Amino acid sequence: MAKMNMLLRVLGCLVGAGCATSSGFLRDATTLSQHQYRQDVAAVRYVRSAAGSAAIGSVFCAIPVSGGEAPYKDAMVALHKDAALKPNEVLENIREDHTITAYLVFYCTITLTISADVIELIPPATATPPAPSSSTKPTTDARSDSPTEADATSAATSPDCDLAYDDLGQLIKPFRWLYPNAAFLVPPPPRARFVMACVDQPEDVQRCLRGPYLKVHADECKGTFAHLSSKARQRLFAVFLSDYE
Repeated sequence: MAKMNMLLRVLGCLVGAGCATSSGFLRDATTLSQHQYRQDVAAVRYVRSAAGSAAIGSVFCAIPVSGGEAPYKDAMVALHKDAALKPNEVLENIREDHTITAYLVFYCTITLTISADVIELIPPATATPPAPSSSTKPTTDARSDSPTEADATSAATSPDCDLAYDDLGQLIKPFRWLYPNAAFLVPPPPRARFVMACVDQPEDVQRCLRGPYLKVHADECKGTFAHLSSKARQRLFAVFLSDYE
């Protein structure tokens, strides 16, 4: 009797807990050079990530008995609800993941998850800032290699770089995942110095300098920084770090 009770308990645990396996693949990955829009786009930037899921219950992992009749449609509806797209925002880097949880093979739960990055399309500027008055003498930074604020205004800018400076506080934690000894400058560098150094980098490096993007794409950004030459990486990191090795 005791052995029977023990067996029933073991079976109950197996049925209740089940075992699971998961897999996934990237359905759509794009870069700026691949975009072909019917509107003028000056730049694109990562905003956030979103995901939607749908589940189906089946007997013997083959006969559906619960869940919606169109899981892909349900997952896409959930994805768009989570993304809550605003004007000039699109979904990119769409990924499909499947998780199968089996309970003694008699019953399975199949979960479909579709995730994506929300990307903002940034149109060209509609107005040109007025030229500074010739009677106004620009102020200079104490450091001889630091550009002035006037220089930064007139020079080429990047939305990612401006946002990276605004999000500099959010860069600290994910950046230390890659470089545990990173010591950020206190106080932070002047905006003009940071933005000018950032704009000089490839677009993938600019994106990886944004804290929210780096937090989600740490592995990708680790490779992105590694592809920089040692000299270029040191020159860039010296703008906002006192040390990183």
